[in-house]
Parts: sequence; C-alpha cells; structure tokens
Amino acid sequence: MKKHITIILSAIVALTMVSFMANDSVLLRLKPQVGKTMTINMKSSQIMTMNVQGQSIANSQTIESKTEMTATNVTADSIFCTAKMKSMKMTQSAMGMTMTYDTEHPEDANPMLAGAMKPFQDAIDKELQVVFDPLSKTMKMPSENIPNISATYPVEAVSVGSQWTADNTQNIAGTDIVMTATYTVTKITKKETTVNVESVIKSDIASGTNSGSMVIDNATGLTKTSTIKTNMSLTISEQGLSIPTTVTATTTLNIE
Repeated sequence: MKKHITIILSAIVALTMVSFMANDSVLLRLKPQVGKTMTINMKSSQIMTMNVQGQSIANSQTIESKTEMTATNVTADSIFCTAKMKSMKMTQSAMGMTMTYDTEHPEDANPMLAGAMKPFQDAIDKELQVVFDPLSKTMKMPSENIPNISATYPVEAVSVGSQWTADNTQNIAGTDIVMTATYTVTKITKKETTVNVESVIKSDIASGTNSGSMVIDNATGLTKTSTIKTNMSLTISEQGLSIPTTVTATTTLNIE
C-alpha cells in the first residue's frame, strides 16, 4: 500500500513540475518608463566585397553610434518617444587606406569623409518624435538612423519553444528593404527572455539573411542586448557597370 502511495505521490509531483514548466510564460509588451531616458549603444562592423571586372575589391567599415530615447507618453495603443542621436563614429578601410570620422571631434576628421558624414553631423542632438505600438511595431520613424529598440512581439504570451514571424519594412537610401523575421524563445527567467532570430532580407537590389539572438527585459519589453550577423548579396550600379557585391556584418546593440 505504501509503495502505491509513494508512486502516486511521485506521479503528482512530476505532473506538477511539468505543469509549472508548461506555464512558465511571459507576455512581451513594450512599456518603457515614462520620463526615463535610455541610452542605445550600437556597433556595426561590416566587410563589403565587390567583383569589378573579375577583380575582387574589399573594404571594411565600422560604425558606432549612441542614441538617447525617452518615452513621453504611453497609452493602450501607442508609445510616444523622443529620440536624439548623441554621437556617431565611422572608420573605413579600403585599398590600404584607413579614414575616420567622429561627430564628437569633427575637426580631426579625414576630409574625404566629411561630405558623407555631414548629414549625421547635422543630426546630432536633433529631437525626433518616434511612435511604437505595444507589440513594438514601428508606427512612426522619421529617420533610418534611429536603431530598433526591440523585436516585434506576438499577441499571445510566449514560453520556451514559442515561435512567431513578423515583417518589417524599412526605406534605406530610397529603397524599400523587407525583412521577414522568425523569432524563437530559447530561455525565460523572472527578469529576462532570450530569443533567437532568423530573418530573410529582400529588396529590388539585395537579398540575404540575418541571424542572432537578443535578451529582452520582461518588465519594459526593451532589448537589453542583441547580436545579429548579416550576409547579403546585391548589385551596385557605378559608371555604367553592374558590380556584384557581398556584405557580411555583425551588429551589436545594448540599452542602458
């Protein structure tokens, strides 16, 4: 009799454990604290390789930016924020020559980069209005230089193994880039949710993939850290030539 009771109790404990595990879920929603300024640090390192008339030409580029964003109003439908780019630094290496431009020290910049970086220099400390919905989908983004602050979330709560898909369209240099991302939850704790992301990139001139992971703060829905690797192929038109080009990049982001 005692043996049967022990088996039954063990089964109940096991079922309870499974139940707790199955219900370990979180409802991901974007809900930053109103009035609190967050700092978004982003770094992107990329290598662009062009095939020009049978000759391979490679150049590398690293961009580091710092953006401040403050939630000014949070409603049931919208999150209103102000955003200011505080700094941007670019280092470019091509054909044995390295050039650097730092918006915090424009006087030290290489003159060859001054023209290309002028729009970024002019954007420093300019206040922009940005609007998201609670699922973190962008409703208003006046500049492509403002980093995304989180993934696009599903309507339902998620648990480990949950998967969802979201489309994101961005206009970059006059071209619409469509990214279809598949997110998979790999870990949930009381404070954080870890998500893997795989996305397909499509446009009229380019195609490729993104892959990586991000750690999301459960309380605010903000991405605490993320690392995304990009592989993309495109064709550049230059002086009547169509130049096949590949781009590999690693982008890291953290929000403080």
